[in-house]
Amino acid sequence: MSRYYNTGQNKIKKSKTEDPFPGVPEVSEEQKQKHDEGTADLDENAVKTGLQKKKFRTKKQKIASRAEFMARAEIMNKEEDGYIEIDEDDQPTFCISQRDIKILDKYGPYNFDFTPNGRHLVIGGRVGHLASFDWMTKKLHCEINTREEIRCVKWLHNEQLFAAGQLRWTHIYDRQGIEIHCLKQLDRVISMEFLPRHFLLVTGNQKGFLSYLDVTMGKMVSQFQSRQGSLNSMSQNPSNAIILTGAYNGKVAMWSPNVKEPLVEMLAHKSNVSSICVDQTGTYLATAGADKFLRIWDIRNLTPLHAYKLPSMPSCLAFSQKTCIAVGSENIVNVYNDSHLGTMKTPYLRYKCTGAVNKLQFCPYEDVLGVGHSTGYTSLLIPGSGDPNFDGYKVNPFETKKQRQEREVRQLLDKIQPEFITLDSSEINKVNTEKLEDTFAYRAKILRVKAEVPKYIPRKKARGKSKVGKHEQRKQGMKSQLRSEIIQKKKQIVEELGIGKKD
Repeated sequence: MSRYYNTGQNKIKKSKTEDPFPGVPEVSEEQKQKHDEGTADLDENAVKTGLQKKKFRTKKQKIASRAEFMARAEIMNKEEDGYIEIDEDDQPTFCISQRDIKILDKYGPYNFDFTPNGRHLVIGGRVGHLASFDWMTKKLHCEINTREEIRCVKWLHNEQLFAAGQLRWTHIYDRQGIEIHCLKQLDRVISMEFLPRHFLLVTGNQKGFLSYLDVTMGKMVSQFQSRQGSLNSMSQNPSNAIILTGAYNGKVAMWSPNVKEPLVEMLAHKSNVSSICVDQTGTYLATAGADKFLRIWDIRNLTPLHAYKLPSMPSCLAFSQKTCIAVGSENIVNVYNDSHLGTMKTPYLRYKCTGAVNKLQFCPYEDVLGVGHSTGYTSLLIPGSGDPNFDGYKVNPFETKKQRQEREVRQLLDKIQPEFITLDSSEINKVNTEKLEDTFAYRAKILRVKAEVPKYIPRKKARGKSKVGKHEQRKQGMKSQLRSEIIQKKKQIVEELGIGKKD
């Protein structure tokens, strides 16, 4: 739209702050009467003194204006009341149980995420239902309707902030459900991971773009095209922060923000990779494909360990802290033990959901498996899946507010830069021998250089200050200063190299 109005030959610039709907919205008398608290019944003649009558008129005017303001504020209300509607052939409303009312079949499928300490849970429905709560006490933090499709949700470094990948952009909300940021650089996001040691939010969108965002500074660290199509399956390796993605051609790629090409690319299946996951130790990789195969890999040397033929195509996978693996196929959830040992034959536990399974995730330090499906969210008890012992210094499900604040400060101080994300995490401890040799060669070269002083021509000064004696005095002073700086530098290098020291 043009920002100018045509008024003859002159053009008047349109103000950006101009109200598109000037004036006060009209309010009907019926709406005013709804909020009226009986101002017509207030009789001024009942007041005796003139001063009290003046105060009475002011108060009556405020009460009347209050009703008008409340009626005008009703225009902003977007929520509508609802009730149960039944057809003629259905059972009466008094026969409907509370269990039936709580079914969220119209808001799924649901995506969810646990905090690293397993205390808090956030869920997001495809229709826009977004809620976060304390999973142990069932205390609700917030519950909102974004009125937009939610494809993935992820907690950030603690339970105070979480990200939601919505239909267009990625939004960050706080614990109360207030939108903090709208990240328009991260659009059409369908998969999401968070690297806690690096404070990086990693997203993959429908067009195949992989993005790394530093949440501490709001800076885009890296963003590039993966050329793998829609990134529906994504996982992270907890041991080295490498991101793994599955492609439509059966390949699994490993990514780092420092390289725009995959560090490793291997053919895992003959068809589309439907899901991938890595265990907590960063040792085993599980991949599932449209060929109905579940394959277990040793991610350290990229060798296949075992392959299992399943009755139907797996849609999602999840490793527990005790290396139990959960497999979701259609509306069935199977949990297997010892899949990495090659002894997986029959399921350890099985559960049939009321809808198609969308996501699986084990709750940390609890024997619980979270299942997000098309009709809601379900928690399953899986004995022996969680680690019974937790490190209170890193993750503490029972931490206080003070402890949480101290942990956040420690995390920021121990933050690792994205440049250290490599396939071999032990490279950080190695010495850069090439750089060290260049440094020693440079220092040795300086020791052999004679302390020559460059030519110095002092500028001329007025009023007799540039006589021959003064001129030469300033020249010699500057030369001695430069010479002493070079000698001092050589002494410093000799001390660092340890030349001439007696053991």
